[in-house]
Amino acid sequence: MAKSMKLLKTAVLSATAAAALTAFLRSDAGKKARKSVVKFSKEYREDPQAKHEEFLKKAQEYSAQTYEKWANLKEQFQTGEVTVTDVVEAGKAKADYLRGQSVDAFDKVKEKIASQNLSTKDLLASIKEKRKS
Repeated sequence: MAKSMKLLKTAVLSATAAAALTAFLRSDAGKKARKSVVKFSKEYREDPQAKHEEFLKKAQEYSAQTYEKWANLKEQFQTGEVTVTDVVEAGKAKADYLRGQSVDAFDKVKEKIASQNLSTKDLLASIKEKRKS
């Protein structure tokens, strides 16, 4: 019984992720992302060394930005402008937001499954079929 519930939860979460990814890829932002990936792939095949150098440059820029943000946060801690409690509360708020989003998505999938009277076997077959295509 527990194994069956675990399998059902896994199937529902997989279906949720697949649905979210499909929805994203069909949106305007998803279409732009796909075009960007295709463009990058083409450029990489044409000149991999240039892409490596570009990646290295971006990584160095992100590293510098991260260091700068860390230095600013450290200074804010030292001056008392920001406290550990502030950081923890911000982290909790973000975690609560993300949890709410995932619970909402999970509930929508559960409702859809319930409205269609799908069994675990049906869900697994659907997921396997989507993986093939």
